[in-house]
Amino acid sequence: MLSVAAKTTALRFPDRGAAIRWREVALPGRLLRVRVYRPSPGGAVLPLVLHVHGGGFVGTAVQSDWVNSHLAARLPAVVVSVEHRLLGPETPLSAVDDGWDVLRHMLRHAAQWGIDLARTVVFGESAGSMVTALAAIRARASGPPLRAQVLVNPAVDLTATMFDHASFTRHAHSPTLTLP
Repeated sequence: MLSVAAKTTALRFPDRGAAIRWREVALPGRLLRVRVYRPSPGGAVLPLVLHVHGGGFVGTAVQSDWVNSHLAARLPAVVVSVEHRLLGPETPLSAVDDGWDVLRHMLRHAAQWGIDLARTVVFGESAGSMVTALAAIRARASGPPLRAQVLVNPAVDLTATMFDHASFTRHAHSPTLTLP
């Protein structure tokens, strides 16, 4: 049995059973970095979990090292986290295209990445949930078939009506996020 100190330490660091590295993906008109988490030792053809981090379209894939490394090591799976372009005047919601384009790239090059096309999942956190929800809608319309969609703390309504949702008004002044 693990001590409380050992459990606390395990919650702060990436899983040592997963290798983590940056790779570049060639997409139409751009190169995009992705953070790849693969169980150690590698070699097997594994499911793909395409991940998009939260952070209001200004975060980074690194902030999800803990969860993604644990998923890779314990499922096991190849977890690919999209380091999408950040929100800005010249790139409004470019993260949506980046998520979709990376998913299609991964599946077109499944053999190179050691992934099983039939076992593909999209996983998004907060604002990243909108990116993966839209990728799932596109995939349903044009393929590839997805095994699952996981949305954690989804922020999927970015219109003015989002302020009217009961969950939004109930938590409008929480310790971690306020209405202003």
